[in-house]
Amino acid sequence: MSEEKNLDKQNKKEMVELNERLSNLVFTLQKEVKNLKEDTLINAQHLSMFKKMSAKSINNLNKEVETHLQATGDFIGNLESENEKNNADNYSTFIKTLLSEDFAKKQNEMIEELKRKFHQKPQKTKSTNSFLTKVSFTLSLVSFSLLMFICIKFQIFSQLF
Repeated sequence: MSEEKNLDKQNKKEMVELNERLSNLVFTLQKEVKNLKEDTLINAQHLSMFKKMSAKSINNLNKEVETHLQATGDFIGNLESENEKNNADNYSTFIKTLLSEDFAKKQNEMIEELKRKFHQKPQKTKSTNSFLTKVSFTLSLVSFSLLMFICIKFQIFSQLF
């Protein structure tokens, strides 16, 4: 029995030691869980803070991009209207230049033509005895004669009067 008592004592002692170790381990585990909860809470706070900061940064960046796009749009609009105005001015200038150059050219041509006319010696008019004049006169006489002959032959004059 003494062995049993010794064994019981030893078992009790081991049990107490195991209980103490288990208690220490549970206590240590509780401390670690508590520390992990605190770390998780701190990490969650940091993440929330980073989220807010990044949201603010993104909003600021979006506002800056929107402002930049608006300024770029205004610049493009102004540039477009100025370009249209310049094109219209360029076209009207081109037309004015073209008209003035054309008018000056025509005026110079007329002046040159008048100078040529005034500086030339007067020309003699061609004589009326040219070949064409003679031929035309002859043809007209022949046609008149034939017309008279036809009228007399067919007594057209008598029918008219």
